[in-house]
Amino acid sequence: MKHNIISFSALLLISFMLSCTSEDLTDLNIELPADVASENLVLKSTRLQPDCDPAWIPLFSEKRTTVGNLVVSNRDSKLEIEFVPGSSYSIREVQLWIGTDPKKVPKNRKNIPIPGKFDYKTSGQSTYTFSIKLSDIYDIPEMLLEGKVICIFAHALLLNKQTSKLFSAWSAGTTFGVKRWGTYSTYVCCHPTGGGGCFPHNAYCGKPIDGINYLQIASSNQKIYADNGEIIGNTYLSDGKIYFNFYQDWMLEDSEANIEIAGLNSLDKQAIAINDFIVERELGNFIIEVPKYNYYQVNLNVQYCTTGN
Repeated sequence: MKHNIISFSALLLISFMLSCTSEDLTDLNIELPADVASENLVLKSTRLQPDCDPAWIPLFSEKRTTVGNLVVSNRDSKLEIEFVPGSSYSIREVQLWIGTDPKKVPKNRKNIPIPGKFDYKTSGQSTYTFSIKLSDIYDIPEMLLEGKVICIFAHALLLNKQTSKLFSAWSAGTTFGVKRWGTYSTYVCCHPTGGGGCFPHNAYCGKPIDGINYLQIASSNQKIYADNGEIIGNTYLSDGKIYFNFYQDWMLEDSEANIEIAGLNSLDKQAIAINDFIVERELGNFIIEVPKYNYYQVNLNVQYCTTGN
């Protein structure tokens, strides 16, 4: 499957955890949290003065708590990232990898990202702020400012001030896609001078179950979620067809290749890709006829379009 995972929201959809106290994170088996408890977080960053509003991305620990934030913003030519701990914690070290293709992150043989091999890392600092040239991430910075997605693998080792215990945290976002789960975040550069445009996103249909969204034949009206956690439309199944309707300013990208569908009758079975389908359009909706399954995984490449201010 093709995965173009993108986001510019202040908070991303909570996914999976991967934690440890060593750089080679290979011996973990953290289960997906049922919910997340919040700590008293630092609510303002004094280090960054971005030209665009920053995105605040939660940092999550293996104890399924929010322990800080990753503050991401951009200027004309630089991406700025700051690790901000919650008031009950201090940061001892951080590792950061930035790129446009998450498959290129340093990994071990089990496809688990290795923070110790990330490009940016430091320890023993009072603040943890990185200013990275957009040209170091992508060779045409202007394309980033037009909505090119940036993938951020952000790992931190923190100290609990009350218990003196060291623990690991990742920034929230998309699962690594392996049994030992962790998450990476995404960010889409804004244009500091303002103006409108269309910004690409990935979207998922149906209720999330163990971190994967499923469109269920037994449910009636279900939701379409963007990769930033925003509900962007409705979808439902009827007479062997999936119906999609987007909210204002959201739309499907033009090509049918931007739709991925797989079906399965039981959640413990492997999903089967559905490749032969035709997209019909009707009164602002689009419709896909599909073989009958009890569950469907539907991924869409969509875009948010705005005229700006």
